[in-house]
Amino acid sequence: MNFLVCPNTSTKTKDLFIFFHIPLHLLIGIILGFALVPSPYIWPFILSGLFIDIDHIIYYLLSTKPFCPRLVLARIFSDHKNHIPRFYIFHSFEFFILIFSLYIVFLHSSLVYFILLGLFARFLTDIVIYLFIYRGDYLPWFPYLFLLSHLTRNKKD
Repeated sequence: MNFLVCPNTSTKTKDLFIFFHIPLHLLIGIILGFALVPSPYIWPFILSGLFIDIDHIIYYLLSTKPFCPRLVLARIFSDHKNHIPRFYIFHSFEFFILIFSLYIVFLHSSLVYFILLGLFARFLTDIVIYLFIYRGDYLPWFPYLFLLSHLTRNKKD
């Protein structure tokens, strides 16, 4: 299979906001990190807020057939433009419970605390952005924040 030969894909579905998603979160993480977080924990705070989006990459890489970088990007733009919700494991309520549990298990580790805080700040920023960009149309996305809801749905995402 030649990964450079892709089916015909239109780039007209590009929504420029998607290009600003990661840099916007990086900027917010840097501002919050340097303003509120003690020095040794600034970068874990900032990077945990970026790490959360790895699940988007995993989803699209595994679910796009045939695999082709241009086709993956076309799907991302199309899903974003058409507001098609997907389940992303690192954006789930259960993932936050897991991280919080690690915080408790590691006896209130400051490092885990600031990683958890970075994830939570990123999650809240996502919610505010979705409410602003989608103008209150966040509710269709709400069930996708729970692993249990995803597992009990019949449709494939």
